[in-house]
Order: sequence, then structure tokens, then C-alpha cells
Amino acid sequence: MLTTEQIYSMEIARILLADDRLTIRNVKEKVSAITGTPLRKILAKSEKKQRAPYMRSLIYFLYEQLGLDYGWIQRMTGRTDHSTIAKGIQQMRGFIDEYNETTSDPVNLLPRPAPYIHSVALVGRLMTESGVESHNIELRLSDATGVSPEEIRGRSREAPVVTVRQIRDYVLRARFGLEISDIVREKGRDYKSVEQGIEKIESYVMGAREHLAQRRRS
Repeated sequence: MLTTEQIYSMEIARILLADDRLTIRNVKEKVSAITGTPLRKILAKSEKKQRAPYMRSLIYFLYEQLGLDYGWIQRMTGRTDHSTIAKGIQQMRGFIDEYNETTSDPVNLLPRPAPYIHSVALVGRLMTESGVESHNIELRLSDATGVSPEEIRGRSREAPVVTVRQIRDYVLRARFGLEISDIVREKGRDYKSVEQGIEKIESYVMGAREHLAQRRRS
């Protein structure tokens, strides 16, 4: 039988899963609003036991609903231990499975998106939205991801920062027609890194297109 704390974790997750407006930019604020707890307390490393359901539900949503990998979850929650993240996800799965077996109102779960889907969705927005220009793309990426323009332009090898940097380069080439040599010169990168990054994002985009085509054929 689920404890009160476990049910509370699951109910927070249910609210998050039902809100299709949530993104990596606003989900933490949503948890704060649901629980009536300041965000700084939710994210504090020394959080009290009664706030554990908040973090557990947040981690679960980031992983299962948005398809984010551990690198992104670490960045967004400040939890650097993979085992802590994995434990939170596993606990939430167990709570929801047990709840769904005993209720007439089960939590509706969708298949977890592929980890690259978040990147592809971001590329799609940058490729089509008005107001996106080559000179403001870093600001637009920062608004969408929380990765600062300084980090995007810097040398950080943190996985989420690298991915955002690669998305920038892909869009500069695909939407604005910059050559790789232009990106290298303007952004201070080396040619091979830019080329490989663009190829990686292109493979994500092509993979998403193929997946969609297969679903339409089935």
C-alpha cells in the first residue's frame, strides 16, 4: 500500500504529466506553484525529507515526459549523482504502477520520447519562428533552454551546453546559409567540432522524420 508521501509524489507527477504547456523553462516554477514551496527550497541540496516528493516528481517528469537525459536533469536540478536520479525515476515508476493497479482513474502514461526529440523540437522552432535572426539566435536558445549566451559562446564541455551550441550551428547553416568556415570564424570554433556537431543534429532531425514517417505508414 502506498504511503501518504508516495501518493503525494504521484499526484504531483499526475498534474505535471497532464499539462502539455510545460517545458524545461517553466516546469520547475510549476512544481513550486503546485506545492506552495519556493523554488530555492525545492532545489536546495539539503532539502528536508518532506520536500523529497517535489524533487522526485520533477526528475520523473523531465525524464519520462520530456525525454531529457541525465545530463540535462543534472543541470536543471543540481543533482550530480546519477544514482540519485535513477532512484527517483524508479521509485516514481513503482508508485504509479501500484496506484494504477488499484484505481479506476489511472495515471495516463505515454511512451518516453527519444532523448533527441527535445533537440529536434527546438530546431523546428528556430527554423520556422519569425524574429529568429543569426545575430539573436543565442538569446533565443538561452530563453528556451536556460543555457546562457556566454556558455553557448564559451568552451564548456557540459553535455547540454554542447548540444545547444550544436543546435545553434545547425540552424545558422540550415536556415541562414552560413558555411561552416563562416561559423568557425564568427564563433571562434574549430572546423572539425562545428562540422561534427552539425552532422549530429542533422542525424537527430532525420531520425525524427523517419520515425514520424513510420508511424504514418503503420
